[in-house]
Amino acid sequence: MITEDTKKNWEEFGKNNPYYGVNTAEVYRGSELDEERKRRFFAQGRAHIDCLMRGPIAARHSGPFGTAVDFGVGVGRLAIPLTQYADQVWGVDIAQSMLDRAARHAQEAGVGPLNLCRSVADLPQDVDFVHSYIVIQHIPVPVGEEIILGLYDKLRPGGVGALHVPISDARAPLKRYAALAQKYITP
Repeated sequence: MITEDTKKNWEEFGKNNPYYGVNTAEVYRGSELDEERKRRFFAQGRAHIDCLMRGPIAARHSGPFGTAVDFGVGVGRLAIPLTQYADQVWGVDIAQSMLDRAARHAQEAGVGPLNLCRSVADLPQDVDFVHSYIVIQHIPVPVGEEIILGLYDKLRPGGVGALHVPISDARAPLKRYAALAQKYITP
């Protein structure tokens, strides 16, 4: 379970250091970025999504997705470019302050409104694509497993998932994630 302290911490990040909460390079500290730093920050997100969609995702899926999800949407760095690859994009984040920033940045980028929510349970069923990058590492393993299973349950049959799952030297979590993937995700 995500604790109230965790929610409070991410809410503070969203208010005071929203970009640094996503990318811990010192240039992204602070509640706002100048135009050049903001351009670089969001260009990183576009590069990630473009590379993913033209590479491993293209091998499993062609054409636009109907509904896509970005879990851990933060300020929208990945969800905004994801709108180029899906008819409808949902972003999930624990912090309302991050969701507010994501909505603002989507509007500034001129993309249709992002559908934003704070829980996997609030997502629609039969999602075509689920994505999460540099998020699950911040979540305790048992909670991460619940989230991964929840995201998997939202996928339609034949849907595609791209989840960044960190691996450390501690073998117990690695074995748990591997078993989870083998049991639920591997075709």
